[in-house]
Amino acid sequence: MAASVATARAQDCDAALARAQDRYIAGAYEEVEALVGSCLAAPSNTAADSARAFRLQALAFLRLGDLEATTVEVLKLLGTAPTYEPDRIRDPPAYVGLVRFIRAQLQAGTSQQAVQAWSAEPVPVRLPAPIPQRATEASSVSAKPIPALTPLGPARLVSGIRLEGGLGANHYGGERGVNAPTWFSDLADNAGVGLQLGISVEANPRIGFAFVYEAGHYPTLLRLQGTPPDFEPLDREQSSKWLHQGSALVRVVVFQGDPVRPYAFAGVTGTVSRLNDATRVGIGPRIGVGAEGPAGRRASVFVEGQGTVVFSGRAVDLAPRSAYELLSALRIGVRYRLTR
Repeated sequence: MAASVATARAQDCDAALARAQDRYIAGAYEEVEALVGSCLAAPSNTAADSARAFRLQALAFLRLGDLEATTVEVLKLLGTAPTYEPDRIRDPPAYVGLVRFIRAQLQAGTSQQAVQAWSAEPVPVRLPAPIPQRATEASSVSAKPIPALTPLGPARLVSGIRLEGGLGANHYGGERGVNAPTWFSDLADNAGVGLQLGISVEANPRIGFAFVYEAGHYPTLLRLQGTPPDFEPLDREQSSKWLHQGSALVRVVVFQGDPVRPYAFAGVTGTVSRLNDATRVGIGPRIGVGAEGPAGRRASVFVEGQGTVVFSGRAVDLAPRSAYELLSALRIGVRYRLTR
């Protein structure tokens, strides 16, 4: 019975650390400390569990810019796991450098009082002995390895500059379009292919700005219908079924999902068309919703739907009966992060 209780508590500690790592990956660094603390407070936690916990807290504090708290956690980590070495590839360079610097200071003879001076409260740290050339089995923390954090979640997808590209369908529901009896048949009759290219800058984990170019094909845009003055004559040889749009957008994450995060966006869009050998320009608002999930260390996959209102309607189809036109689109694509 006692063994089963200890096993259950160990599993609870593993679950708490796994959840803490998930929140770290998601960018919720403030939540890591509470989750790690529940494991450290467990009477059955092992030295390996403590080492994992101190490492997670150190990484979270480093992301929050609290160098003093980061140093304290690294001291605890080295006191618990004297042979610990950071991962030079997966761990942040600042963290790797800090661990090595503190280890060098400890080996040079840093005292217990100097260690405790980093924190307002006494820190229970066991100073490590000098690292031997060959670690013995007794000096190892545990057979249980300390897992390396491989940031694949939104926290690594929402920082810096990203390029994006997507494909999908465009829909035109203006006066020259086919009036189908159902929404699906209307979409099938009036939809065309669309291409999206853009660049985005993430200000923080929840807000980003994007500049997007789109080229969309609208099969029924030049459909001959009606007579003047409701419909101006169209010369198909001097007109194009393609519309070109440029948008400036603000994207807001609705909530930090793990691993998928939904978002909404809004902005202004300029639309350029070629009708009767003349370039026409319209402008109007755009709104939409989407969802994004990780597809690697730097890449993510997104799907989104959007609607754009173009003023005036003549800029799209030379049909003056409507003061505006509504263009909608569905996109699926990839975003790639250029910077950390």
